[in-house]
Amino acid sequence: MSDEKKGGRGNGKQRIRLPDGTWGVYMGETGGARRRPPKRSSSARSGIVSRYSLTPEERAEAERRKREIRASRSIVNSDKYKKLPQREGENVKLYHRILDRLRMWRLGISVNMENIIKGLVCGALIIVFVMLQITVFSKLRPFGAIPDLMLPLVIAVGFSEGERWGGASGLAAAFLIECLGSAGVTLLPLLYVPCGFIAGVLGTYYVRDSFVIRLIFTFGSGILRAVVTIIYICINFSSPSVSLMFTDRVIPEFISTFVFALLPHIAAWLSFKPFHKSRAERIN
Repeated sequence: MSDEKKGGRGNGKQRIRLPDGTWGVYMGETGGARRRPPKRSSSARSGIVSRYSLTPEERAEAERRKREIRASRSIVNSDKYKKLPQREGENVKLYHRILDRLRMWRLGISVNMENIIKGLVCGALIIVFVMLQITVFSKLRPFGAIPDLMLPLVIAVGFSEGERWGGASGLAAAFLIECLGSAGVTLLPLLYVPCGFIAGVLGTYYVRDSFVIRLIFTFGSGILRAVVTIIYICINFSSPSVSLMFTDRVIPEFISTFVFALLPHIAAWLSFKPFHKSRAERIN
């Protein structure tokens, strides 16, 4: 034990725990409890205000300010959830109300009307040229073969609208033409989708979009279409004649596809031209 505790016992002093958690010295029956002043912390010595460095009046003032701040915050929070008055006679379309309700539910649904219209136009072009290929050109057979109108159409969509639209239209065109006109092994998606995607990449990032560039790319894609035709002939026939295969099927199909490729390119250019205009040009 320390000397202070020994002296405290002899003089009738005793350390006691006060209700507020601090220690005091009991002075006997007449002396009462004497509270020891708290030690100054390092923050108080450095000038930082703490609860030990405030007087009782300053503590009461701080508590009063704290209550006022809490009361003002509660008023602001209550005003935040008040509903705003609706405008009378405001003409709001039904689908705008539905979209606003979906945004309030935080479903993350957003609708771009321009992309929807563009997708409908692209689908209409695919259907029109598929019908032309399997009805009109299947009877006419220019140059002795049916031209592949889907390949230049996919290339035209890719050059006009980018790689995503080119790839998607290539997949849709291959699926539709295979469902309507062929059976067995399906190789057209492996041709249409890369051609549409690469055409979109070239037209967007590397070359300037023009009819000359489109025709050059269509010519190269026509060579790939001829390779696909040769694979089809080899699968369906056991021992085909090479000379007859090229003279009767491959070369006529390549020439007719390249000659009539101008129709899909012109139709796609005229159909997607309004989407490339600015808002002021559309209004005028």
